[in-house]
Amino acid sequence: MKPADHLARLLSDTRGAEILAELQKVMRGPGVTTAPEPSNGVGVWDTEATDEGVALRRRENTVDWWRWADVPYVPPPAGRRRVALVGESVARGWLLEPGFTPAQALGRLLADSQVVDLARSNIDIWMLRETLHALPSIEPDVVVLFAGNNFTFAPLDDGYRDVLAAAVRRGGYPEMRRTYVENVILPEVDLLLEDLARLRDTSEIVLVVPESNLAGWTPAAEIEVPVLPEVDLRSWYLLRSDALAALAAGDWDRAAAIAARMVQLDRGLSPVSWHIKGQAALGTGAGAQARDALERARDATPGLLLDHVSGVITPIRRRLLDFAAAHGVRHVDAARALSWDRLPELPDPACFLDHIHLSDEGIERVMAQVVDAIAELPPGSTPPGQGASPRVRALGRSLAAGYRALREQPADAVREQLELALAADSEGARQVIERYLDVLETPGPRWTHPALADLHADPQTRQVCYQIAQTREHSSGYWTFRDVVQEVLGRRTDPETCRWQCIDLLGVTDGRAFRAPNFVPGKAYYEATKARTTLHMALAAAEGGWLRLVHRLPSGTAWVSVNGVPVGELPQAATWCRTALQIPAAATREGVNSVEIAWPVPKTAYEDAVEADASALARRLFPRMLPVFGALYTATFESSGARGDEEAVRASRVSASTGWKQPVEPAK
Repeated sequence: MKPADHLARLLSDTRGAEILAELQKVMRGPGVTTAPEPSNGVGVWDTEATDEGVALRRRENTVDWWRWADVPYVPPPAGRRRVALVGESVARGWLLEPGFTPAQALGRLLADSQVVDLARSNIDIWMLRETLHALPSIEPDVVVLFAGNNFTFAPLDDGYRDVLAAAVRRGGYPEMRRTYVENVILPEVDLLLEDLARLRDTSEIVLVVPESNLAGWTPAAEIEVPVLPEVDLRSWYLLRSDALAALAAGDWDRAAAIAARMVQLDRGLSPVSWHIKGQAALGTGAGAQARDALERARDATPGLLLDHVSGVITPIRRRLLDFAAAHGVRHVDAARALSWDRLPELPDPACFLDHIHLSDEGIERVMAQVVDAIAELPPGSTPPGQGASPRVRALGRSLAAGYRALREQPADAVREQLELALAADSEGARQVIERYLDVLETPGPRWTHPALADLHADPQTRQVCYQIAQTREHSSGYWTFRDVVQEVLGRRTDPETCRWQCIDLLGVTDGRAFRAPNFVPGKAYYEATKARTTLHMALAAAEGGWLRLVHRLPSGTAWVSVNGVPVGELPQAATWCRTALQIPAAATREGVNSVEIAWPVPKTAYEDAVEADASALARRLFPRMLPVFGALYTATFESSGARGDEEAVRASRVSASTGWKQPVEPAK
């Protein structure tokens, strides 16, 4: 055997892959973290020295210009106090900007000062450090830092992955999450705060500690619970069913007790368990208990290397507050500035557009307390401003409805935003919502629809165009938005958009891979990481037909229903299996229809799954973390006129030894 072949055989298994990864790390050498280099400009602006102070002029042809304030020139302060507002998309005023921003609100309240908007959407902690290092070049008198929501998105270099791999092997997923927060996130936060502290030599500092929409946001629907031992996983889902029933019945104590048992099983790693516990506390009016549980629901996912929305977590909030106290830095705690009259321990949901981004009321309340901090007045001394114009407010709420839907929030939460938008400016909101829906309903590529160009032409609605164009048909939120808009606006489904004999429920025609809610590379088929998969289709009228599924199901039987009506089952299939289910017209309706697959709880080899994830980290890959209930390769609905009669259920397996074969068409 040739040496190269022999070496390849030695390295071909999982252990060999880890050894090869270690050799590659040695060859590359250690990574070095350095402080950002000083700059003659800040963000997308160059500085210009004048007799009246430093001016800023925007550079031309910058790649990310649209993430910053659209201000071509900032004149010198000419004797006025210069206040620099630095931060993330919350400080930018996402979904309201450029019509209304925190910098504008602050500028109106500080009429004798010049407020420079240096907030940037989608900025990470390293870019924030670069901005802080560049601030002395513009000579600010006051620096307001409003950030912390993007700090959980830390890149994983090889050293971090090794630490996390060891943590998984040492204490499983709970230890990995703790290690990630303490060894990856918080050290980076400390470096940022050191940079901020150095600015005190030349500027006054005000630190704004962000807050989340704890009572008005539901955890990601695609992430229910990480991998558990099979018995625990089965028990967890049975308990969840009982807990949800208790919530629906208003039996708060029972719901809380069941949720506590779920937490014991999932070791605090599921946002679902904590959210149920928080909802039960809200029901009893126990504000402190609700806050604790809802914070834990928010904090459950960051650190597990699962896909999650941005947002500050409790350890980061504590770090920021401790820094302010230790260094005597004036600060604003958004949790207090946004306090809810109903339950003061929680922020008011009306102050948010989504999970973190503030409504104009929320912006005004926080900026008023920033003014108090600058003037060294007691919090609440400065009354908030009047907020945004009706049109800007209406557009912001309209966009918030779409964003909430695409983030798979409940229909009631989407409906509330639409109604608030229509109440603010009925004509303006309706126009935007109609265009939004036109794009979503188009049977062709969304990026070619003229309504998308109309949305892109408005700087405020431009912010969501990319998300609209990239929405996939299997996204439940996409259909939630369509359904709620049709209800609120009284708009019926356009027959021309759903006059098809064959409907693809997965929407795979664009060729993109299906990604689970983790960072593992996508696949050519959909894997269910939760117990129920809901697909949707739009029909011009109630119509019978055939639901055709190509699936893989390692164990048990899955049950299929259409709009809550049982229509059949999917058999166990270790390899790809085709099933056709006849759907009666009585099970369908005009408009949006839901197809739900209730998967059986999978048999999980827990220890093997944990070791596989540890090995993946050691090999510079990402862990799976989540159980797999079943898989779908195709899912289509054919109207009754599309084909001739055939048996209600027809299944054929494809041999794993020969790979994938296109299913043979049934005889007519």
